[in-house]
Amino acid sequence: MDDLFSDLRDGEFDEEESPGVTAPMADLPETAPLSFDDEFEQLRDKSARSESTYNAMDTSLDDDFSSSGSGFSFGLFSTSQKLVLLALLMLDLVAVAFGVLVLVGVV
Repeated sequence: MDDLFSDLRDGEFDEEESPGVTAPMADLPETAPLSFDDEFEQLRDKSARSESTYNAMDTSLDDDFSSSGSGFSFGLFSTSQKLVLLALLMLDLVAVAFGVLVLVGVV
């Protein structure tokens, strides 16, 4: 490794490359240069594909939820789930009431 940098330290800059060092772009295959129009066309095509995929997913979600109506409905919950929600609501109300009592100074 020291041999690679010895020429740089000595100030000798030859056009020849040191052994074992290759140009970074030498291994890449040559491709035809793309014009800006081609790049924009590819971007438009990709955007159109993404949009159509998103629309397909969006309509499938709409189909799933359209049968149950829009908005929140307690009809979606079973009886046991409704009881758990009621218990959580009661605990929340007790906690808020206790907080108010602490702030007022009663407790």
